[in-house]
This record gives sequence, C-alpha cells and structure tokens, in this order.
Amino acid sequence: MLRFPLFGFRVTISPTFLILGLFLLDSGLGAVGLITWVTAAFSSVLVHELGHAFAVRRAGGVVQGITLHALGGATAWADPSSRIGWLRRIGIAAAGAGLGFVVAGILFALVKVGLFGANANAWIATPFRVFLGDAARSEQWWIFFLGAFIWVTIAWGLINWLPIGGLDGWHILAELLERWLPGRGRKAAAVIGILVALGAGWLLFQNGIRFGAIILVFFAFQTLMSERSSPPSPAPQPPPPAPLSRSQD
Repeated sequence: MLRFPLFGFRVTISPTFLILGLFLLDSGLGAVGLITWVTAAFSSVLVHELGHAFAVRRAGGVVQGITLHALGGATAWADPSSRIGWLRRIGIAAAGAGLGFVVAGILFALVKVGLFGANANAWIATPFRVFLGDAARSEQWWIFFLGAFIWVTIAWGLINWLPIGGLDGWHILAELLERWLPGRGRKAAAVIGILVALGAGWLLFQNGIRFGAIILVFFAFQTLMSERSSPPSPAPQPPPPAPLSRSQD
C-alpha cells in the first residue's frame, strides 16, 4: 500500500491498481506505453475522487480517505452532524465526474488552441476520437498521456452517471427515490440499477468490451444484494461512512 496526503485528504493506492495495465499487455505499447496508460488512468481516477472529496468538505462532511484500487476508486466519508441534506448528497455524488469534465475540458481546449502542438491537435480530434496508436508509434508519450486522460475521464465520467448500482448515477437515483418512496427508494433504485446494468453490459459485450460489461453487472448485483439485506428505514437518512463511488478511469 502506498499512502500520501493530498489537499488535506489521505490517499491510499492499492497494489491492485496496477492490474489496469494487464489489459494492455498484448497491445504492443511496450513498457513505456503501459506506464503512460496506467499513469493517465491513475490521474483520471484521482481527479474523480478529489471531486467527491472537495464536495464533501464543502458540504460540512468529514472525508475519511480516498482509495484507488483495481476497480477504480472510492471516497469514504461521514456526516457526523447529520446536516448534509439530500440535495447536497446528490451534489457530492455528481461532483466526481463533474470535476473530471472540467479538468479534461480545459485540457482539450488547450489542445485545440494549439498549446501542445499540431500533432496533439490532430491525434486528439475530439474527446471520443483519440488516436493513441499514432502517438505511441511516434513515441510522443506526452500526447499519448493527454489523449488517454481526456478520453478516459470524459467517457467513464458519463458512464458513471448511469443509474447502475455502485456508480454515482445510482447514488443520485437512490436519493431521489428515497424522497418519493421513503424507506423503499434505495431498494427500488437497486432493482432499476441491475436492469440498466444488464442492458449496458449487453451493449458493451457486443462491442467486445467484456471486462467492462462484467464490472458493471458485478457492481449492480453487489448493490442489489446489499440493499436487500439491509433493514428498511422509516425515512431517508444521511449515508453512513461508505464508499461513494467506484470508477475505473
């Protein structure tokens, strides 16, 4: 385990985070390419979790720590004074991807104005059309890092807002449903989450992204089992100290 403080938060990096690089072993990127990819993923996940942590701090909560692991990241936090309302909890859930969109958007704008050169402008055509292979073949690893960071941050940030169990979108849906169905909203959100996960997983599987499909369905089933085993509550309650998000970036 590697631990260090950042902006007043305790950050822990699990050795399992390096598993991300295993999925690119047969990509022909070489050692430098793998290191660059893992560094871009690490940076993206860290920015995402910092978004949650900053939002918790601003709302008056206590951030217990940020952990980066093989399946992404998690921000553990508590509301000891029970003063964080449902709207602020929604804001906390949305803030991870939100900060990522801001940082990636600024970097993409700088690429488009030519700050990083003509190759970066051509190879990072849009946040969703990034030609990492061209950057790798030319060994322009800084452009490779920029492109990977922008693509992962934007793409996974959007996926993270889907109402799938374990993702930020599910936390948002659960808060809303608890307002309409006190004591039953989280369980209803868990059922919706598994249905969305199965649909999204099927699409990912059809496009060859099998690992992503498995992860989404795993998160959704895990959340469903957790909510089914928890006792019903008479009214919406502030969340206990628990991971807010799980994101692979």
